Amino acid sequence: ICKRKMITFIICVKHPDNCHSYYNTWKLLENTLDSVCNQTDKDYNVIVVSNKTLRRRNGIKFIELNWSAPTLDDWQMSDDLKDRSNSKQMDNIRIDRGTKYIIGLKEARKRGLLSHFVMFVDADDFIHQDIARFVKNNLKFDMIRVFTGLKLGINNTFKFRKRFNYICGTCNIINIQLISSRINFSLIDEKDQSTVLKCVDEYYLKMIIGSHKWMYRFFVEDRGNYGTDIPFPAVVYN
Repeated sequence: ICKRKMITFIICVKHPDNCHSYYNTWKLLENTLDSVCNQTDKDYNVIVVSNKTLRRRNGIKFIELNWSAPTLDDWQMSDDLKDRSNSKQMDNIRIDRGTKYIIGLKEARKRGLLSHFVMFVDADDFIHQDIARFVKNNLKFDMIRVFTGLKLGINNTFKFRKRFNYICGTCNIINIQLISSRINFSLIDEKDQSTVLKCVDEYYLKMIIGSHKWMYRFFVEDRGNYGTDIPFPAVVYN
């Protein structure tokens, strides 16, 4: 029986067939996990959702899904910027990411307090060590946004960025009851991705769960939930 925590960090990893090197992808994930697990407040859980687990760590829940790759010509395998404008490919990526995050949410609902929060973390980013502490001290909010962050450049240089939620997927922290309210978890069978597609409407899956740019606007600006920004650069975008 797991101890219930105040925040759950959920990380999804792209399919091995969509990677130049899945070994390198997992190495980046392990660097991300180092930053996640370096929180000054230990009131947190970590869930990793992937299609293949290379190495496990104590204290982290790894969920392995036997699902097909979203597309074999994934834009993440290409250095050609024009490939990124292909809406069908982007849809496939958002569906893969969104369905994996929903599986993570399903597990997180077992592990957190009723009022607890979740943060979606990209598998190659780094987060500030005080995020869990900040969340614990700001439970009156429904959603917390990372509005300022750092973008990692060549030779370990950094660039300070505002409007960070428009460039980096590691930018949203939200009450789990709020983000789960539109998902019918009873329909989900983890062995069958199509059941996850049926548990939620398409827009919510692709544009709110599977993307990052519009979540704060959707919940706070458009629907009046109580939101705030973290007052320090809280994430490094790799």
